[in-house]
Amino acid sequence: MSSNDPKLTAVLYEWNMRHFLFDTKYAQPIIFCFCYSLAKLFIHFGLEPNFLVGHSVGELVAFALSKMIDLSDTIRIVVERGKALSGISGEGKMLVVNRNAAKRLIRLTKLEALCKNIPCKQLDRSYVASNLSGKLERRITASHILQHTQSTVRFCDCIKSLCDAEDDNRLEGLDQHQFNALPLIPAAFSIFLFLLAASHQSNRERMAGLTVNLKNIVLRKPLHSLHDQELKIKMKDFEILLTANGLTCSECKYSRRIESRLELAIDEHFERNAQYFDHTGFYEGLRRKGLQYGPRLSVVRRIERVERKIVAELIGVKHFFVLIDAALQVLAAAVFEENDPHVYVPFEIEFIAVTCDETLLANNLKAIGQITERNERFICGDVDVSDSTVCMERTKDGLISAVNLLEHHFLRRS
Repeated sequence: MSSNDPKLTAVLYEWNMRHFLFDTKYAQPIIFCFCYSLAKLFIHFGLEPNFLVGHSVGELVAFALSKMIDLSDTIRIVVERGKALSGISGEGKMLVVNRNAAKRLIRLTKLEALCKNIPCKQLDRSYVASNLSGKLERRITASHILQHTQSTVRFCDCIKSLCDAEDDNRLEGLDQHQFNALPLIPAAFSIFLFLLAASHQSNRERMAGLTVNLKNIVLRKPLHSLHDQELKIKMKDFEILLTANGLTCSECKYSRRIESRLELAIDEHFERNAQYFDHTGFYEGLRRKGLQYGPRLSVVRRIERVERKIVAELIGVKHFFVLIDAALQVLAAAVFEENDPHVYVPFEIEFIAVTCDETLLANNLKAIGQITERNERFICGDVDVSDSTVCMERTKDGLISAVNLLEHHFLRRS
C-alpha cells in the first residue's frame, strides 16, 4: 500500500473511514490479520489444530498458520489480491474470450509475478483443506494461489474432507513406532483397517458398539510408510485383503458373530507370587534393541508377572488402534528379559474378537496375558483386554523367530 493510503487500524476503528471497509484493498488485509491473530490466540491457550480450513482469504490464513507459505509472503499475496479485486469492484461482467487472451490479461496483474516468486513448503502430512479441490493438501503452487483468486470456493467439500479426516485422529501415534530409527507402521494399523472394513458402518457410526471377529490374520509384509504407496481394502466372501501398490501385505477372515472363548482370569497363585516389572525398563530395553515407542503408544503400566502369566494396566487408550497395539505389547512384555531383551514383530494372529464402543473407552483398562507355548523359535499365547462395563478385546497370537514358520500363526522375533 502507498503512503497516501489510510492505515488499516484507522479504517477498522475510526467511524469517518468506515466506507473503506467495503473496499477489498483494505477489507481483505484486515480480515487476514483478524483471523490470523485469533487463531494464534487460540494456539497460545493450548488449542492446537489437527487440520486447517478457511473460506477465501481464510485459506491464506491456513497456509500461513501451517507454514506452507511464510507469513510475510502471505501478507504480500493478500495485499496484491485485495488490490486486484478492488480494481474490478462493480465492474463484473460475463463474456467469452480466447483462452490465450485471458492468460495475457491475467499476466498484467502483479499477483501472478508475486505468486511465482514465493516459495511454498511441502508438509509431512495433509493438513490444509483446499478451496479448489475440497481435499486435504500437503503442498500448494503459484498456480494454486492464482486459481484460488478466480475459482469457485468448494467450502462444503472442504468440510466433508475434514469429517472424513476424523479417522486420522484414531491413528494418533502411527508415526511414533520406529525400528532402528526408521519408521515402521505397526501391525495394529492393518488390524485396525480390517476392523473398520468388517464393521460395515458409516464413518461416524462404525466404531460405536463394534462387534467383530477376525480370524487367520496373516501379516505378510511390513509397511514403512503411508505416503509413497496406494493402500486398498478388498473384501469378498468374508475375506479381507490389504494391498499396497497392488501387492497383498496382510489378509484375514471375519464375521459379525463373536465365538465363545475361554476368558483369562487371575488365580490365587498369581496373586501370591506376582512380581512387579517396571514398564520403563520394558520400553527402555526395547529402545536399546532398536524398537522405539512414542508417548502415544507407550501405554502399558503396572506390569506383574508370574511364570507364563502377565497382568498390566493400559492408560490413556482413546482409540482402537492403540488398544490393539497395546494388547500385542502386553504379550511381548510377558516374555521380556531385561538381561537378554528381544524384539518381536507380528507375523500372524489366529483370532481377534472385539465387542466395544470406542467412544466409551475407559482411561484405564486391564490386560491379562498368558503364554501357552514357547521354544527357541516361537512363543504363542492369549491376551484379554477389558473393562467390565465398556470393552473386551480377546486375541490369540504368538511370536516366532523365523520367516519359514511351522504351520502355526504367530509373531516373528527379529
